[in-house]
Amino acid sequence: MKSESVIGCDRNQQHIKIRQIHKFLNRLLANERTFLAWIRTALALLAGTVGLEQFTAHFDSSRTSHILSFSLAIGAGLLGGLAWYRWKENEKAMRTDRDMPYSKLLIALSLYLLFIVLVFIYLTFID
Repeated sequence: MKSESVIGCDRNQQHIKIRQIHKFLNRLLANERTFLAWIRTALALLAGTVGLEQFTAHFDSSRTSHILSFSLAIGAGLLGGLAWYRWKENEKAMRTDRDMPYSKLLIALSLYLLFIVLVFIYLTFID
């Protein structure tokens, strides 16, 4: 966004520039909130890792819990990194007044969680 002064403009131009600044700030804050939501999701996956390791330590099927815990921990790390990358790309797009790129992160996370559930079902009930 270009830094233009609203001083020295007529009232209509001031109103338009203030609306542009307001729109930019709303997009900026929405990008921050989205980034924080992805980070919270990564932390939830990490908490699931710790919980799974702690609460299944006394069961015989430690292989199952270790595989799932490792998968959740890897997913949490990847999700945190991808969230930062998505935030950075959106920031660049907003500051250069381009359209924000579409993220396939939600689809990837959904497929990842489906995979984790299927592995959990297989290792718990079938194996």
